[in-house]
Parts: sequence; structure tokens; C-alpha cells
Amino acid sequence: MILNNEMDDFTTRPGEPNAYDLLQSDRNAIAPGKRPLSSMTPTIVLKEGEPFLMLGASGGPRIISSVLNVLLYLTDYGLDPEQAMTQIRPHHQWEPNEVFFDAEPPAALVQGLVQHGHQLARKRRTGIVQFIVRREGGWVGACDPRKGGRPAGY
Repeated sequence: MILNNEMDDFTTRPGEPNAYDLLQSDRNAIAPGKRPLSSMTPTIVLKEGEPFLMLGASGGPRIISSVLNVLLYLTDYGLDPEQAMTQIRPHHQWEPNEVFFDAEPPAALVQGLVQHGHQLARKRRTGIVQFIVRREGGWVGACDPRKGGRPAGY
């Protein structure tokens, strides 16, 4: 499993939004002995004590919601890997106070969110998810089509 090895997760301008529109804090400033804030979410799901699903994503603050969305599509909704990977992914990160989507959301969802006072972002953003899941006959890999990749391995 490859974990974060980037310096860009440290604060560069305290109090100002970064490239992901997140407000940065001086608590995450570069200093000796500190580790950068990160939204890495490598996830391993066990079924009857055995690995069943492994997934992770890239995409800054959208990693957590992207992994959670795909995880729920696979486990709670029982979608197959391709369906789970291509479903809409909502994301909210506190600031800015907007709900982001990776594609145009269904009208009923938009109506429900607006009725509850949510602001909807016009920008389309999501994390890029990769996963492998155990199926009958072996493991199935899935690579997010949003970035044009494809699963490969031994």
C-alpha cells in the first residue's frame, strides 16, 4: 500500500484557501518533526475475518467522500464494480459551505438539498478511486474511468 509522500499537504498560506478551497491553518505549518495533515483513506474491508475489499483514492479533501461513496455503493447497495465506480459522488468539506458533485445530480436530489438550505457548487469535483474486491473466482480490480486509467496487475 502506497501512502502519502507529498509536502503540499502542509499549510503554505495560513488563513487563505488552498488549491482545494480549504482554509489553511498555521497549526499545519511546515516545522521540524511535524507530519502534514492528510485526507488519505486507505480502506480494507474484512468479511468473515478475511480481506474482501481494498480501496483508496487521490483527490485531496475529496478522497474521504469518494472512498465512502464507492464503499457504500459496493457494500450497502450491492452494485457491481463498474456500477459502483460510475455512480454520482456528492462531496461537502465544511468550507466553502457548498455541496460538490462530480456530475449533474438528479433533480430530486437537488430539490431536497436546496429545501434543506444547502448551497450547490457549479464546479464538478471528485476523488479518483481505485479498488479490488473479492468475487467468485478471484479478485476484480476497478480503476476510476474519470481519469482514464484501467486496472492492471498480476
